[in-house]
Parts: sequence; structure tokens; C-alpha cells
Amino acid sequence: MLNALTMLAMFLTDTQQSITVGSLPHVTVTRDCFDKWTLIFSCVLAVAGVVGIIVALMTVFATRDAAKAALKQANHMVASERAWVVVSKVNLTSGSIDHPNGSNQVFVSCGAKNYGQTPARILGMNVRLAIGPINDPEESWNENLYNFDGQTTTKWIIVPSIPKHLYRSIQGFSANPNNELPIPNAGKAYFIHGVIRYWDVFSKKDKFTRFCFREDREGTLLGKGWHVAGGERCNQET
Repeated sequence: MLNALTMLAMFLTDTQQSITVGSLPHVTVTRDCFDKWTLIFSCVLAVAGVVGIIVALMTVFATRDAAKAALKQANHMVASERAWVVVSKVNLTSGSIDHPNGSNQVFVSCGAKNYGQTPARILGMNVRLAIGPINDPEESWNENLYNFDGQTTTKWIIVPSIPKHLYRSIQGFSANPNNELPIPNAGKAYFIHGVIRYWDVFSKKDKFTRFCFREDREGTLLGKGWHVAGGERCNQET
């Protein structure tokens, strides 16, 4: 009993002692050959990764440039190989025996030639016969000549370098081949305006040829009295 009390008294009166560590023990790491080769291999992998990224970027840029060059070449080929329809002459004619409006139905006969490298698929031709000032062909022009109502059926095919005659009736105008056009007033003249719509073999992109001719002779319905008029404003190939 006395020993227990004595031990309790000693426990209660004992003060906590702090432990102080003066220094950490010296630790030496010894690297062997395996560690050196691991470091070298890691450096090689890092360099290879950087080189791979550079090569990948160069490949991307080269591919992009090649694609641009290919697209440019394709566009150039399409532009150089496309069809180009040009109208060289027009005339008025009648006397067709198989027209539903009779043999006196008047037509515009159009001589066209394809100066391109591929066949032209002609989808339609709109024409207009009108009287207008001799020095201002555009006054008798009508923008509705560009309206083809979405027609997609080929009516004619013009192969390169071989002329083709196209024709379109003039509604409400009838005459026999020997009739003469009434003489217009002073300062006026007859004009034939027209638009040809076509595709080529590369695409179904609309292309247009606009033309304008003026009647210089007083009177004959048939003949060769029609001459190009209006310059580039009225004669365009797009």
C-alpha cells in the first residue's frame, strides 16, 4: 500500500521532459549505372517528343498548303476548261411549217459558238425584239430576260469550236418571209436582246451569255442587217 502511494505521488509530481534532436542523421544515396541510363533514356524521350511535335506541325502546315494548291489548281482547270458560249450573229426568220402558231410565226435565229474546252449544255434562250434609241440600246433591255423559271432540261449541246444555230419564237409577232419590218421613227432602231443560260460538264452552275444586236437596214425581215450593239455593257459572257 505504501509503495503504491509513493509511486502515485512520484507520478503526479514528475514534470514532462522535452526531447531535443540536434541534427538529422547523414544519409548518402549512391547512384549506380541503372540510374544514369534511366536519366539518359528520359532525356532522349523528351527530345523525341519535342521533335515529334515539330514534325507533326510541319506535316499539318504542308498538308494545308498542298490542299490550297490543289484547290487552286482545280479552280484554274475548271476556269480554263469551262464552256464559253459567244453569239456571233442573229437574224429574224419565219416560214416554219411545223410550228403550232403557223408558218408565219417569227423566230430569232441565233448563231452561237463555244470557245471553251468542254461542251455547253444550253438550258434555254430568251429573246426580245424592241424599238429604242439608236445610241442607247439599254433603254430597250428587259431584266426579265434572265428569268428561266428553274429550267433544267438541256435543249441544245454546243461542242467546242463547232457553231450551232439556236432559235426562239417571238410571241405575238407573225409575218411571212417576204414581209418587211415597219420603218421606225427618226433616231430609233430595232434591237434584238437575248440571254442564253447554260451549264458545262463540270458542274450545274448557271452561266449566261447576254447579247444585243441592232437592225441597220431599213426594212428587210430576213437578211444580214443585224450588227452587235451596246458594247460590253450589252454583250457579256459570265
